[in-house]
Amino acid sequence: MVLDALAAGKHVLCEKPLAMSLAEAEEMVKAARGSDRVNLVSFVYRFVPAMRYMKYLVDSGHLGEIRHFRAQWLQCSPNKEFTWRSDSRKSGSGVVGDEGSHLIDFARHLVGEITGVSAWCKTFVTQRIEAGTGCARDSDSYDSGAFLTEFSSGATGVFEISRLVLGRGTFVNDRQFVEVNGTKGTAAYQLYDPFQLQVCLGEPFDERHLVTVPVPPRFHVWPGSPRSVLADAPGGGFRYDQPFVFVQAIRGIKTAPLATFEDGLRCQAVLDAVLEAAESRRWVAVKQPST
Repeated sequence: MVLDALAAGKHVLCEKPLAMSLAEAEEMVKAARGSDRVNLVSFVYRFVPAMRYMKYLVDSGHLGEIRHFRAQWLQCSPNKEFTWRSDSRKSGSGVVGDEGSHLIDFARHLVGEITGVSAWCKTFVTQRIEAGTGCARDSDSYDSGAFLTEFSSGATGVFEISRLVLGRGTFVNDRQFVEVNGTKGTAAYQLYDPFQLQVCLGEPFDERHLVTVPVPPRFHVWPGSPRSVLADAPGGGFRYDQPFVFVQAIRGIKTAPLATFEDGLRCQAVLDAVLEAAESRRWVAVKQPST
């Protein structure tokens, strides 16, 4: 669909993960480069106010040299009905690509390129009920996964994703967590607190505790976005900023950091390495895209 849209001269905002494999993603990037159309990937959680503030703290050097990155996406949906997400032919890497792609994007967005991984992926719920028929269908899509990474900078990363964690909620109440540790401080983000960060910054600092701080108002809404912070879904209104940025880019007003097909390609390279590492039970180098 993306290739057809680009061939027809359309601007494209594509859901994540960008493709089902690195080869497909490379083909999509090549087509996008051959076009003068705007291309973006829906890494929408970049627009969460707390994540924008965390990005600022990292880029401004407030955390110093980054040593560790850790991320979790835990949610409670253990026995839901059979959907396309339950079929590996349609979902590809399952929960690792669905929720995990966002965590990989956070890692690249904050720390840099991932060069190697070690992983496990598993399907615990092997049958789900098909809506309408009430019949049980085989589910072969991964519903849990975890992986270790190394970044080109030498920093390390730890990731955990699961749909089977009772008590962790769904949607905005998920346990979507990111922590970055540097030589000068720590910052920790949680999706269900989109206007707060936990930090340990400055000298002297309390080595035993993180302090909760409010996100400065300038990070609440993307610059120029017409939405109201309080009126438009306070917990999820950040999602409206993404289509605003997309339209602005089409108008020729481009602001950083935009998640383009290039970002989707780099994320897919990591996903492919995670799946290979899980299957082979060994450390796998992330392939450099050929495009």
